[in-house]
Amino acid sequence: MRRDLQLEPDQPLVGIVGRLTAVKNHELFFQVAERLAREWPKARFLVIGSGSLEGALKERVRELGIGERVIFTGWVSPVMPWIRLLDVMVMTSHSEGFGLAVIEAMACGVPVVSVRVAEIPTILGDESLVVDSGDREELAERIGGLLADVGRRREVGERLKRRVEENYRFEAVLSGHLAVYGRRGCGEEAE
Repeated sequence: MRRDLQLEPDQPLVGIVGRLTAVKNHELFFQVAERLAREWPKARFLVIGSGSLEGALKERVRELGIGERVIFTGWVSPVMPWIRLLDVMVMTSHSEGFGLAVIEAMACGVPVVSVRVAEIPTILGDESLVVDSGDREELAERIGGLLADVGRRREVGERLKRRVEENYRFEAVLSGHLAVYGRRGCGEEAE
């Protein structure tokens, strides 16, 4: 897939996954990409998803002078192979429900750097991966730190993958639900 995208094996790839709508705050992602592009001349930025703002967002990356550095995939299915390509995934949403893309990246062993939104800090369980919303400098520094240290990036990715396995596998979620409901169903002891 990297070859199809015309990426070299060692070329850093930072991505965002989600609908191309205002709530996902791609503007912040592009501002961070513009800053990182100066420090990381080989870095590319992958936008995975489609939506009503696609044309406007493509225009925005041209305005920022990073049009050749940003790759728009459009809607893809399945998404996991695309996420596995990333060195770092970024979450910049203004608002988020559960953050499925974050869980998917974690399951792939891909480090995630996110703004502080909804339950994402709890899901990640690592404050070093969370920045205050809108702080593009800190966001860029955290991403850059992971790009610069391959060993740390791998360690963070493996830790996040274990976190998904321990907390978000079907069995773990079911066990949590059963504990909440006291293992009772319809007034009788559940088997």
